[in-house]
Amino acid sequence: MGDRGRSNHSAVIDFILVGFRVRPELHILLFLLFLLVYAMILLGNVGMMTIIMTDPRLNTPMYFFLGNLSFIDLFYSSVIAPKAMINFWSESKSISFAGCLIQFFLFALFIVTEGFLLAAMSYDHFIAICNPLLYSVQMSTRLCIQLVDGCPQF
Repeated sequence: MGDRGRSNHSAVIDFILVGFRVRPELHILLFLLFLLVYAMILLGNVGMMTIIMTDPRLNTPMYFFLGNLSFIDLFYSSVIAPKAMINFWSESKSISFAGCLIQFFLFALFIVTEGFLLAAMSYDHFIAICNPLLYSVQMSTRLCIQLVDGCPQF
C-alpha cells in the first residue's frame, strides 16, 4: 500500500488577488477613483467626529452613537481600501496567508461591532419614541457608555 508515514504536503503561503480584469492603462484611473472615495470616507468620518466632540449642543445620546459609528466606519474602511489601492501598483498582486487572516478577522470584527452599535442606536430611538418625557432620565451618559462598551471591541 505504500508508506503511510511519508506523504506529499503543501502549505498555503500566499493568495493571489485577481482584482479587476482591465487594461493596465485603466489601473491609474481606478487607483485615483479608489483614492478619492477613500479620502472622502476619511474626511467625512473625521469631520463628523470632530464636529460632534467640539460642539456642546451635540452632547446627546444620538450624536454620541453617531460619533462611535463614524469611528468604527473609519477603521472598517481602512481594513480593505489600502490593500486594494496598493494592488493597482504592485507587480505581485498577492497577500500572505497571515495578512489575509488578519484582514479577514478585522473586517469581520468591525462588521459585528457595527451591527451591535446599530442595535444600541435602535434601542436609543425606541426609548426616545416610546418614552419621550423620560428619555433624558433613561438614556443617561452612563447607559450610553455601557451600550457602546457592550459592543465587541478589539
